[in-house]
Amino acid sequence: IRSGSNPVGLGKQWVKRKFIEGKEPMKIYYDPVKKTSIQFIPATLDDNPVLMKADPNYGLRLEGMEDKQMAKALRFGDWSGMEGQFFEDFWLEKNGWPYHRISSYYPDLQLDEIYGSMDWGFSPDAFCYHLHAVKKISLSNASFLRIITFEELFGWKKHPWDWAEEIKRIESRFNVRIRYGDPSAFNRDPKGGSSVAEEFGNAGITFIKANNDRHQGWQAMRDWMAEAEDGIPYWQITANCKNLINQIPEAIRDKNDSFDIEDKRMEDSHADSLHSARYFLISRPSNIRKLKENPQIKSSIITPATMLDEMGSKKIVKVGQFAVKK
Repeated sequence: IRSGSNPVGLGKQWVKRKFIEGKEPMKIYYDPVKKTSIQFIPATLDDNPVLMKADPNYGLRLEGMEDKQMAKALRFGDWSGMEGQFFEDFWLEKNGWPYHRISSYYPDLQLDEIYGSMDWGFSPDAFCYHLHAVKKISLSNASFLRIITFEELFGWKKHPWDWAEEIKRIESRFNVRIRYGDPSAFNRDPKGGSSVAEEFGNAGITFIKANNDRHQGWQAMRDWMAEAEDGIPYWQITANCKNLINQIPEAIRDKNDSFDIEDKRMEDSHADSLHSARYFLISRPSNIRKLKENPQIKSSIITPATMLDEMGSKKIVKVGQFAVKK
């Protein structure tokens, strides 16, 4: 049987799970029980010369579509997203090159800063822990930070002391500056027992309580997904962080809150890796500094304490909800 499909519409997720997830393109996978084999052959618009010849402007029309995810799916055969996708600017690849997903990364032990982040879960929610490398990038016209999430622990039904040993194992090569923890892990046991965070601390792994503002956290993730001056995103993720890579494109916008995701509509109803990454990224505001462009400050914001004096001297004007000095 030879089948063809675009990565849009009803049934797309079934095709993705059966033929694409966990499989290499072009590789033949044989099932000894069913005595069948399957193979995924990817294709892009460039693999359709008949269409390109008949309609040379088709690619330009795709670029002009308002639905970025739909355009990306049709132009590049991108199966990473789905209808209602929350993070529309997440690309595994772009123009044939790795973009948000990279194969691997080993931090520079002298220059990179290493941080950890954790979302707590036992059952049915999962536990997730990430390691992030923060590196400084200096160009001729800009200086900025890049974050690379390079390690992931993920699973169910393990106690804090068990996960603490796993964390020690993946951190053994690094000096981790701060670990940000799920705020719910700091809740005290109503029966008088220790909190999850205290149990981690007793096992030698300490966390500080992360900022749990979902709206700000998702916006921070969007900001870090943006493209930097060198053509590479500010935030990249290695391929071994597979749960995070899978959960980002599967995040769906909440119908009742356009600034939030709907956790229950996630694949297998889990967004644990997303929350772990959010706890770290919200702690690191974008830090882009232009080195050759010195902006001229033409106005300044007036604080309420000085507003009346400035208004009396007619040195300020009203701009929207702000009072701005001329």
